[in-house]
Amino acid sequence: MSKTPQDHRCTNNPTSHRSLNTVLLPLHKENKRRISQRERIRIALRGLTQLTWRQLWLTTRNFSRAWLALMMSTLMVAGPVAEIAQAAPDVTATMVGATLEISGDDTSNTVFVTVDSGNIKVNFQDPSSGVTPTSSVQFISIATGDGSDVIVLSQLDFTYNGFSIEAGAGSNSITLDDESLGQSNTIAGNSDQLDSLYFNSNASSIVLDTDSLTGSFNPVDLSSIEIVQLTGGANGNSFEAANFDGFLIIFGGDGDDTIRGSQGSDRLDGGPGFDALYQTSQFGATVSDTQLTGMGNDTINGFELISLQAGPGNDSLDASGVLGNVIVKLYGGAGDDTFQPNRHSTLIDGQNGFDEIFLVSDATLISLNDSSLLVNGFGYDSLYSVEAAQIYGLDSANLINASAFSGKTTLAGGGGNDTLRGGSNDDQLRGDAGDDHVFGNGGDDLVLSAEGDDLYGGGADVDTIQQIADADMVLTDSSLTGLGSDTFNDSFEQVVLIGGNNANRIDASAFTNIVTIYGTGGDDVIWGGSDNDHLYDGEGNDTVYGNAGNDSIASDAGDDYLSGDAGEDTLRQSGDIDMVLTDSALSGLGSDTINGFEQYELLGGHSTNTLDASAVNSGEVYLYGGDGDDVLRGNGTLTSARGDDGEDRLDYFDDGASITLSDSMVNSSAWPYGTINSIEAASITGGDSDNYIDAQLFSGPVTIKAGAGNDYIIGGTNKDFDRQRCWQRQRFWRRWRRYGARRCGRRHLRWRRWQR
Repeated sequence: MSKTPQDHRCTNNPTSHRSLNTVLLPLHKENKRRISQRERIRIALRGLTQLTWRQLWLTTRNFSRAWLALMMSTLMVAGPVAEIAQAAPDVTATMVGATLEISGDDTSNTVFVTVDSGNIKVNFQDPSSGVTPTSSVQFISIATGDGSDVIVLSQLDFTYNGFSIEAGAGSNSITLDDESLGQSNTIAGNSDQLDSLYFNSNASSIVLDTDSLTGSFNPVDLSSIEIVQLTGGANGNSFEAANFDGFLIIFGGDGDDTIRGSQGSDRLDGGPGFDALYQTSQFGATVSDTQLTGMGNDTINGFELISLQAGPGNDSLDASGVLGNVIVKLYGGAGDDTFQPNRHSTLIDGQNGFDEIFLVSDATLISLNDSSLLVNGFGYDSLYSVEAAQIYGLDSANLINASAFSGKTTLAGGGGNDTLRGGSNDDQLRGDAGDDHVFGNGGDDLVLSAEGDDLYGGGADVDTIQQIADADMVLTDSSLTGLGSDTFNDSFEQVVLIGGNNANRIDASAFTNIVTIYGTGGDDVIWGGSDNDHLYDGEGNDTVYGNAGNDSIASDAGDDYLSGDAGEDTLRQSGDIDMVLTDSALSGLGSDTINGFEQYELLGGHSTNTLDASAVNSGEVYLYGGDGDDVLRGNGTLTSARGDDGEDRLDYFDDGASITLSDSMVNSSAWPYGTINSIEAASITGGDSDNYIDAQLFSGPVTIKAGAGNDYIIGGTNKDFDRQRCWQRQRFWRRWRRYGARRCGRRHLRWRRWQR
């Protein structure tokens, strides 16, 4: 039977028909007694077996709409079987051959397609009633209008070719199950608003992609579907949606499910059973009991196993927020990855790269070796390809033992009286507050001193202890004061002491190994030890004594007193400023008084600086220009001059009998030669004696001032001249103006004879 919106009928007996209005109109004209509208409807419906939608519409014009429900209920009980097609004029369902075509207009419609006694039943708006096509259906075609439509296909468990759903411009909702799928299934959403697909399945495998839904069922072709909800059944389901880029909701069902979410922000619920969540993230991931971030911001629930896979870069996989009894597996990629396990069982496989575990715990016992991490005896982590570890305790008394771990470790006790044991590699250990016991064991370890009366042991190899304190400090071979009273039960090869902004007295005079001291701010007093120490006075007016050993002392801001004392000591100053150095003073960052140095180093900055060490009469001088157009001034004590970037000039002063200049060296008969590098111009000033000055191997311009005496000069390849001698000898003035700077009378003639 073909049904249209103009002729949907409710029937008891299709052969019997009479117009409702023909019955109702005489009742209006009856004046013998007053009859109520309810009674008139009942009289009119006596024996009525068929009613069209046109009749219903006419009825509502003659009677109150309030009685329409009564009339409908009367029809429902009028005969033994009555089906009502409640399709409004905006929805049509027609049979075209073997295809059931359902279409709607631009309003919001609801369509249910179900099975009733082996036939297809199309229900509009109310799933309890419908129309039944008499033909056998091979294909279902649904096209909606621009409204927000709801389409439900459920339990179509018969053989047919499939369906085609074309959604209009509204926000549409489509519900399917795996029994509703034919051999060819297509769902096309629209790009104007969000379309949703709800799929219920007990299939073992469900794979969602941006343009398809596949698995152990007939596939569905998708387009422009932005929201998908997948619901599993009683058996174990495997959900795979890694290539879907929309919003995803997955409910695992009752079985043991495996779920892999999409690239976006998902809602994932494993449900009952032992459920596993897997994610591969190109940017690292962080997981807790309820959240998973990485590729998106997922809401998770009901998982007994969580597995995270890092990408090819340097990623961080953080499972420290998983507080429940959940198994966590963390897999690294090709990069240098960092792993944070949870408090229970975790498998960590670093795979390629330099990989590191990171743990913060207040456990009383934490034990680390190459294959496992044990926390308080019950949280057991399996380790593979892990090269480093960072473990931090909290306020309790922690025992952190990494003595059997061959990678690098960073251990910190936190508050409490902690015990830390490093491994065989180069470790960093910090006891923090409390009276701690810290032992480096093998490797070149760094031990950071903290508050409390601590016991430190360096172990084998070259170990360093460091203390930072805005307080006075005293260092010996067996003790250190400052933040507490610390004791060494093993020697440390190096010690680093860093003061604060106040005036600190830092005394290492009784220490026999190497010490490095930073004065920082304040007017500090610093004593080095008996080895080759490194002393930095910092800001303030400081006093520094190198004591024995070949010490290096760096000058900073302030008017300082700097003494190298015994040994071959070096004074160094660096800054983007002009500097002047003599045997007893250094100006630049301040006005320093100096004494007892055998070597000097001046380093310029990015600007144009003048570094003047021409008045230094003993020792070795090293000048480094920096990036600007610098002027480097030295004499026979100059050991090295390096201009670096910029157009740099060397001013060299020497009263020796012989001076030789090339692109790589300057040499004097009175001093050892010095090396030069990146010098673009030079000036040589000789003494009053007879000088021999040779600059022919220097490629830049040279200014030569020979001074008094009978001098022999060989210029370079540029236009060099002795301006001073030409001005002193007035009898050559006219010749000099006429022939140029290189033709100065007898000197020029002497030079020409030598050339021949």
